[in-house]
Amino acid sequence: MTAHRCLFANGDLRGKRVLVQGGAGAVGNAAILLAKWAGAWVAATVSRKEQAEVARAAGADLAINRHEEDIGSAVKLATEGRGVDRIVDVDIAANIDVAIVCLARDGVVSAYSTESPQAKLTIPFFPALLGGFSFRFVYVYTMPEAAMRQAAEEISACATSGSYVPQIVKTYPLNAIAEAHEFQKSGKAVGKVLIELQNS
Repeated sequence: MTAHRCLFANGDLRGKRVLVQGGAGAVGNAAILLAKWAGAWVAATVSRKEQAEVARAAGADLAINRHEEDIGSAVKLATEGRGVDRIVDVDIAANIDVAIVCLARDGVVSAYSTESPQAKLTIPFFPALLGGFSFRFVYVYTMPEAAMRQAAEEISACATSGSYVPQIVKTYPLNAIAEAHEFQKSGKAVGKVLIELQNS
């Protein structure tokens, strides 16, 4: 629902260009899957090779290693200088300069997380003003009820269509739930960690 709100709060995505910052994460990967289902072109940033594979498997048209490539240059090259209409951002305080470079005219950044609760966001005023950029902050627990209903309906439609197929990295039995949680927290899980419910 977080990914859905970030993508669709500003309308339809068909024919739009989207940048997902953190395309192998839970929200980022969901954003790729939903955006492709909705007819968008999608670029995603990743930190390592296996994450790029996960982003591409979800449908990303372009996977950018943020440690090895200049994100702004890669996005501008891939979009023939136009930039992206939407950005789904996992840490806008750290990524604001990239957002300003990557956004197309009237582009929107939707931010849903940050590395630090004390993070402060400094927006370069004139570039944002001249670009007509908008900034949205998404917290799933305070989403309007209508947005939750829309998300539930459209995520279900995406799943029903067969387009929502996240990568499963590992499945654990219910009695190993603590081990599954530790694996998820370790940062080594690139994809979904599932718990298999056993019949009693």
